[in-house]
Amino acid sequence: KIASPCHVQPEPCRAGVAFMILRFRLVAILGASVCTRAFTLLEAVSRDGLRLTSPRMMATPAGLAILFDCDGVLADTERDGHRVSFNRVFEERGFDFEWTVEEYGRMCEVGGGKERMTAYLNGFNGYRTSGWPAGYESPTTESLTKGLPDDPRRLELVRELHARKTALFQELIGSGVVPLRPGVLRVVDEAIAAEVPLAVCSTSNEAAVRTLVE
Repeated sequence: KIASPCHVQPEPCRAGVAFMILRFRLVAILGASVCTRAFTLLEAVSRDGLRLTSPRMMATPAGLAILFDCDGVLADTERDGHRVSFNRVFEERGFDFEWTVEEYGRMCEVGGGKERMTAYLNGFNGYRTSGWPAGYESPTTESLTKGLPDDPRRLELVRELHARKTALFQELIGSGVVPLRPGVLRVVDEAIAAEVPLAVCSTSNEAAVRTLVE
């Protein structure tokens, strides 16, 4: 419940943990996705009989904690990280296309990097009408399994591209060129000063998340 534009009244949940934002708009930090993931985690903790009762958490007011998502919450890693890394891979391979911000935003409707490239090359939403790169135009089959090509050569291609993209993304995050979203650092600093526990809940690559957090 939002009590004011810059304060959130915490509500109890099954595992006794609530969300609290210090002087920051809820919508700027916690979206529906992170709330869903966080409560799913808390339900699993409760179901498995575990307890979130570390000394640090119990020392905080009312047992409060702040749970962040990563991509798009701590930093705009999709636009400034993943998209840039994909385009660098495309350039390295000599492909004649790149993803604009608007285009990549639509491509994010497809979950998973390998699946995203597959959908794009297959003409997702009318994009990439010229099809697959030279040498990959005539697959043994056009069928897909869980969004990935059944054709061995096409599958190998998207796997290679994604592996290289992940390496480039790690370098990009490690270089510090992807900035935190406005206000995030202030929220973190104030939470630490108030001894409120912080955590990041994400399905992204763990090493990339750790690099960004550090």
